[in-house]
Amino acid sequence: MDDSFIKSYIGELLRSLRTQYLIDLIKPYTRLELTFLAKQLNVEKDEVEELLINLILEGKVHGRIDQVGMRLELDKNKPLERQRYNALEKWTEALEGIHAAVAGKNPGNVARGPGESMMSNIPADFYGGGPWGDRF
Repeated sequence: MDDSFIKSYIGELLRSLRTQYLIDLIKPYTRLELTFLAKQLNVEKDEVEELLINLILEGKVHGRIDQVGMRLELDKNKPLERQRYNALEKWTEALEGIHAAVAGKNPGNVARGPGESMMSNIPADFYGGGPWGDRF
């Protein structure tokens, strides 16, 4: 620590090592007390909170800090849910594309005006005198 060159870089090195250790430490948990993390890292609670805030903002940790309870609450399933919704959105877009292609090739598909439904193309005798009467 007497060397000025080493002294200027030791802070950043310690911060980098603590950050990596913190990431490894929180992996198996869903909720952790900040005081526990501070003891494990051998630093103050405020520094742990600062490290966690930076990790959350960088997207390396998915969770939130409960400042009232002084806890880190991790969202374990959020990335998986996001992937599912993205996959469903792509699937929906593909189905809409197929629908548009099929509807465009359908010879009975005529441009309809506002308020005109597909039911207007169905012959009247199709409905018959069934239990619905002439409502349709």
